[in-house]
Order: sequence, then C-alpha cells, then structure tokens
Amino acid sequence: MRSLRRARDLLVSNYGRADGWYVELDDQRVAELTRVNLEDMFWDTYEVSANTYDDAPQIRDDALWAAARFCFRNRRTGELVATAFCGGTAPFVRNGRVRIRGLHLRANTVAERVCLRVLQFLLPRHTRR
Repeated sequence: MRSLRRARDLLVSNYGRADGWYVELDDQRVAELTRVNLEDMFWDTYEVSANTYDDAPQIRDDALWAAARFCFRNRRTGELVATAFCGGTAPFVRNGRVRIRGLHLRANTVAERVCLRVLQFLLPRHTRR
C-alpha cells in the first residue's frame, strides 16, 4: 500500500516538481525554488528566491551554479536531490528564474515503478500538477 501511495504522490506532484524545492549549499538552506515551468523536453525553470538578504549573493554566484554546488530538498517530502544541474550560460539566474535539469524525485523500488505504470493509465491527466 505504501508503494501505491508514494507512486500516486509522485505522479500527482509531477515527480516532486510541483511541491517546490529548498536550495542548500554546504548543508545550509539558502533559497527556495517555486513555480515550475516546463521549458524544454528535459529542462524546467523555477522562480528562485533567497531565504535572507545575506543568501542573495550566493544564489547569484554563477560559479556555484556552474560547479553544481547546490543540492535540492523537496519541500513536501524532504527528499534530497544532489544530481540536478543548471543550464544555459551565465548569468544562470535571469529575471528571478533558473533553468534546471534532473530536478525530480524518482521511484525508489520496483513496486513503486510498477504502481507508477499502472497509475499513469488510470489517473486522468488533469489531476496531475
């Protein structure tokens, strides 16, 4: 039952994208990503906002984005994604948005993957965010 519930949550939240993300640098939360937009086949853009005035320079630091120094924690589940990376060219944060690839949650077990396949056929598209 847990696998089915998690698979449903993944599907409904667009694999965590709709939940938003906390941006972490060296285990410290420095920003949030919200309002996801699909930009291209594998790329999403997010509105980025620094947690504090002191965190703002880190979020605008193109070297940190280019080196993929940030980790992303799902705001609803708390799961960490450390493999996502930004795209395009500097400046990476433009008009308050950043372009990112690979920022999504994955099924953790075979049972979750099977449940996802079944639910993709059963859940109407309009119930997904």
